[in-house]
Amino acid sequence: MAINAEIRDRRRWDIFSSVTELGDIAFQRMTWLNLQLLNPHFTFVEFFECFYDACGGEYDISDPASEKAPLNYLLREGYISEAESDAIWPVHIALKDYEYPVDDYDHQFILSDPLWHSVVSVASRSVQKLKKIIIDPSELRHLVIQLPHTAMKKWP
Repeated sequence: MAINAEIRDRRRWDIFSSVTELGDIAFQRMTWLNLQLLNPHFTFVEFFECFYDACGGEYDISDPASEKAPLNYLLREGYISEAESDAIWPVHIALKDYEYPVDDYDHQFILSDPLWHSVVSVASRSVQKLKKIIIDPSELRHLVIQLPHTAMKKWP
């Protein structure tokens, strides 16, 4: 059965954009600490959740071969390649191992936490690997930080 191209593209772009946001500490500072940015997407919690929403699977799995491992659904269904999965997998491990504070909305703490900086570094390296794998310009743009447009700044 052929994959619907629109769905395939959306799934790919969601995971690429998520990894890109996780890999840019300056973007996180600019959005997480901006009190005028009312959209809850721009929080640690949502960056974390969006990654797992995009890659599927169960958060606590460490074995990439596990049927329920993050990214395996996308790989199995043909949304991403094995090379793309291999590039993104370290982000899952880094997020899984990150012990965030009791208040996961304490953005000041998280952004100054050296352990969070390690997660960001892993995600940034994943973006660089993806940029070497992906050649389609329409996909490459999802590996570049997009500043939130006006509609994204508000929440209903």
